[in-house]
Amino acid sequence: MNKKILFTILMMFCIYAGYVYSQINIDNNTTETSNATGSDGTLVSETVEKIKIECSEIANTTTKNIFRNFDPKQYNKNTEYKVNNAITRVWYNSFLTAFKKTWKKRLEIQFAKRQITLEQYAQIAFEVRHYARIFIRSHMSDVNGLETIKARDFEKYGSPDGPSFKVLLDRQLEKQKAEFEKANPEQTFEEKLDLDTAYVSIIDSSTRTNSAVNLFIKCYKFASESMCNYLGSYLASYMDAM
Repeated sequence: MNKKILFTILMMFCIYAGYVYSQINIDNNTTETSNATGSDGTLVSETVEKIKIECSEIANTTTKNIFRNFDPKQYNKNTEYKVNNAITRVWYNSFLTAFKKTWKKRLEIQFAKRQITLEQYAQIAFEVRHYARIFIRSHMSDVNGLETIKARDFEKYGSPDGPSFKVLLDRQLEKQKAEFEKANPEQTFEEKLDLDTAYVSIIDSSTRTNSAVNLFIKCYKFASESMCNYLGSYLASYMDAM
């Protein structure tokens, strides 16, 4: 057979093989993304449940080591079991720290491997923090402080339980628009909002706590319950305490 013809056939085969391989990769990537999306939100809810269990155990241990009279079993099962604001804040910080140091790293790896989408990552991070917020509030002995916090959240977010995922997302998008208009006063803003940036902001804020409140907690965590609750109520009146 003519060498020129043979070379042509070989080149055509290589091109065809490359095309087939590229299509296989596209199909695999599409499947991975599709599986990660999950319209029913099962992946998100199941992941959140696992995080709640693991991080709660770590928060229970940390809090018990600081406050010897703290009862983790009662705290997890009995909403009638109330604690002061110092214990509340330590548990809350410990829970979010555990999430940051363990699960956030796992989620970043899953996102890199296309096992979850960035939107799902943001939803998981939001749900975890929201759970921690609602959970600790259900055990607060400081009734006045709790009412102050709920009133503040209602005024700020339209809900006594704090912002929803949609509210946070809309705020991030509004922030993008405001920053664009400030930097480009003579240009008209086009609806080209960056959802990925908004998702990343929600993820970053999910483990961020108020450093000023944390400092006050360190100062009075061994004080009397009445003093803890008084300072907690005072802080809650003007800070994002819980």
